[in-house]
Amino acid sequence: MRKSKSKAGQAARDQGLISGFPKRLATAQILVDGTTYTATSAVALLQTRVTAAAQLASAKAGYLAAAKAADAVENATAATVSGLVEAVYVAFGDDPAALSDFNLPVRKKGVMTPAQRLEASAKAKATRVARHTMGPKQKLAITGTAAPAAAAPATGAIVPPVGGTASK
Repeated sequence: MRKSKSKAGQAARDQGLISGFPKRLATAQILVDGTTYTATSAVALLQTRVTAAAQLASAKAGYLAAAKAADAVENATAATVSGLVEAVYVAFGDDPAALSDFNLPVRKKGVMTPAQRLEASAKAKATRVARHTMGPKQKLAITGTAAPAAAAPATGAIVPPVGGTASK
């Protein structure tokens, strides 16, 4: 006999067997694995399977509802818990005794290999060149040149001095 792959499929098959035994094999005795079954005993055995499957479905639904509720609580409080953890790290730093009371690990500082340091330095220099960024001493060394003065208009109009007002 082909076995059903899902619990729901098994329960449906078992339910079909329960309805078929009294109808078609009410007086028969069936020998399976050395045990003789009547229609009544076969129905009782199948009913235990159907009941167990129904309890499983109910328990699974309860579990899924509880898991969904737990996820909702976790998502709603994640930022606060993260802030609490950070507050503990700020308060106690790298004190392993204090952090172990909170069941938190001591934070490990990242160590760069010499090759990683060279790569980071080259990348920083390339970024400064690409962005044309300078340090304060480099900025002091830059001076501008004045643009040549514009020629006076040929119409004979009076041009006020730059930055001041013309007197009347």
